[in-house]
Amino acid sequence: MQSSPLKKFDSVLGPLLFVLTILFFHPEGLSKEANAVLATKVIMLPIGMAIILQLSVFPENLKVD
Repeated sequence: MQSSPLKKFDSVLGPLLFVLTILFFHPEGLSKEANAVLATKVIMLPIGMAIILQLSVFPENLKVD
């Protein structure tokens, strides 16, 4: 079974954003634990972007019968 380019993109972008958030994103007043929760949430961002992209490219998916 072959994976689509979008799935490959998601599998690379999510962990990369996680690491970048942990290493370089430290807002004032945010504890290390809260920063880890934020980084975990960032992993899910590419999945959401893929859904939004699909709905914007194929708007007929929005029609409800």
